[in-house]
Amino acid sequence: MREIKVLMVGPDPKSQGGMATVIGNILNSKDLAQTVKITAWPSYIDGPIPKRAFFSIKREIDFRKIRQAYDIYHIHTASGTSFWRKRRYICSLGKASQRVVLHVHGGGFVDFWDRCSSNQREKIRTTFNSVGKVLALSEEWAHIYSARGICDMDSIEILPNAVDIPECNKTDYESNNVLFMGRLNENKSPDVLVRAAAIVNSLYPDAKFTFAGDGDPSPYETLANDLGIADACVFPGWVMGRSRESLFNTNAIYCLPPKREALPMGLLEAMSRGLAVVATRQGGIPSVVENGSSGRLFEVGNYDELAEILCDLMGSVAMKRSLGKAGRARIQKSFGMQAYVEKLAYIYEKLAS
Repeated sequence: MREIKVLMVGPDPKSQGGMATVIGNILNSKDLAQTVKITAWPSYIDGPIPKRAFFSIKREIDFRKIRQAYDIYHIHTASGTSFWRKRRYICSLGKASQRVVLHVHGGGFVDFWDRCSSNQREKIRTTFNSVGKVLALSEEWAHIYSARGICDMDSIEILPNAVDIPECNKTDYESNNVLFMGRLNENKSPDVLVRAAAIVNSLYPDAKFTFAGDGDPSPYETLANDLGIADACVFPGWVMGRSRESLFNTNAIYCLPPKREALPMGLLEAMSRGLAVVATRQGGIPSVVENGSSGRLFEVGNYDELAEILCDLMGSVAMKRSLGKAGRARIQKSFGMQAYVEKLAYIYEKLAS
């Protein structure tokens, strides 16, 4: 089989966020590299707005000079500005857009669609239907795209996110430390965990809550202070590398309370490391977290329910261990990188033939 040349368009793998993590995992796959030659094309970098804007514009211009040199264009997008930038990439390809794999990330695409005008929706629909394949992170999201009329089910392949799985589980289940990892914004709802933490802290004063992620921490720091639990809450910002691994190793519980979500990488990483996970019933999360078996699920915004679940876990080392080990086994069985890259290679091969 001939080597397939793929151009991977998306944020710099060193950038912050789940999309960059996905891209980094694909680029680092030795199994995929045996049949596919992938060239990264960073379309976005972290930094001040002027720096990001200049970089993005320049990359779009430069893309037009090299675009015909590849068999497949794997383009990663989220909603909002991310989509409109990637749409320009796709439009510039003309008929070659049929060799585009459009990989849709994040849980905000439906809200984005609902806010758009009829003219904007038609542009979104046209873009989705011009590419060779749309990658959805879960069956739930595939059906949403179809039900909204964004694209047909026949155009969609379901490719859940995946992670490399550590060889051993280092989780200390005696710990009552709770980790939140994600963007500090309204959608990710760290405030829900802060409010739950205030309830939990009165019963388990040893519990510590770490809110790791980019975004503005000040509203959540203020809330923690107002609720009298500032000493129990830590906001280290975005963490990577060894600092990220250290957080996984020193926390026994992982909490993700978003209003909207697709299939978060942080959740998969936490489960693969054996943490007991607690998350909302959003997007593809219920397809990974089996409530009561490999984790616990709660309703969006219900911090009383979340507090009750956290207290249950903190009151039972055995429960944390059972959920953590079952979650790790779930990731090993269905969300490892080997099966992921095999399916991705198959998608590439079909489009390139």
